[in-house]
Amino acid sequence: MKVNEAIHNMSHQKVEASVKWDHTEITQEKVDRLLAVCKLNDYKYKELYISILERWSKGNFSYAVEDSHAIWEMQGGEESRNAGRATRLLRSEGEQAYIENN
Repeated sequence: MKVNEAIHNMSHQKVEASVKWDHTEITQEKVDRLLAVCKLNDYKYKELYISILERWSKGNFSYAVEDSHAIWEMQGGEESRNAGRATRLLRSEGEQAYIENN
């Protein structure tokens, strides 16, 4: 799985969006593994990936909407359609419901 897909799929756990195509539950192990991979490779968006994953590694998801937008746009998300665009952070009960249903 590509790094940008993994980050975007994990962001779905933290954000509200009209459409969420895939999901990957966020765990400390997954975040730390992706962070290590990013630091070892020369990806085009390496600095963005590391910035997101370092925050997430510390449990800081306050920018998850912006993180999701950055990856969504990188993947070709269309601003005019807004399908799949994150609109807000989920509250803890919304996040728990998302985890339980996926």
